[in-house]
Amino acid sequence: MTFFCACTFEVEDETLQNPPTAELDKDGDGITLGIPKLNSKVEYIQIFRTDSKTEDSVLAAILYPAADTNEEDTTSYLYEDSYILNEHTYTYHLRYYYSGVYAKSKSSSAITVNSGAYTDSTALSYSQDSAVFTYSETEKSITISGSVTEPEIDGYSDEFVPGMIVTNSELSMIFEIPSLADGATISLPSVLPSAFMNTEIEILGFTGLKKVRTDTSDETSDIKYIVFLPAEEFDITGTTENTLTVTSTESADGYDYSS
Repeated sequence: MTFFCACTFEVEDETLQNPPTAELDKDGDGITLGIPKLNSKVEYIQIFRTDSKTEDSVLAAILYPAADTNEEDTTSYLYEDSYILNEHTYTYHLRYYYSGVYAKSKSSSAITVNSGAYTDSTALSYSQDSAVFTYSETEKSITISGSVTEPEIDGYSDEFVPGMIVTNSELSMIFEIPSLADGATISLPSVLPSAFMNTEIEILGFTGLKKVRTDTSDETSDIKYIVFLPAEEFDITGTTENTLTVTSTESADGYDYSS
């Protein structure tokens, strides 16, 4: 995994960049975005989706320009958003990260999905159901007892892995975790990097993430983009409203979830 830091001391470019274009696919099961190329220094681009029906604005994906192999289009990158719902209207905006600077874009035109996509009855998020998440301060870990319901997406377990969203006073990030299965244990010192140790953190929720690489058969090839499903907040016993402090060591990597 790759670690990306989004700190409060980083600069925000106040100039709004050009918006992405948005077009509903012919079958209505996806929205294709044309993402303007800003400059050669861009490390990654966050793609945010806003649902006018629910007024939720969520991180839909992170795109990595360095892995783009389309040399014919010198003006934009393409990304297809497939995790959308029928009878919902969406807009998209971007946030570029380069040289310690964030640059936001204007919002795209609104796109209404009439049919062909998922329905409101389809669960695109994890559901805690009766599963119990228990934090042990002594073990510095979260133990899962009971079954968590996975998103209702064909082939979900083959393409997606679970992610945990964590925030502190400066950062919001998603970290891959090994499992949300009954009996699984999430060792926080093995997941969280030093920026999340020895300080109060809040676990905002859990999500599914899918990494799409330049070579789908090679797990070491560059990541083109990462897809994020809608997050769901879980109750964690042994914490104060999901806030806790984990002491010590080094660790893993995460993906920028700040907005």
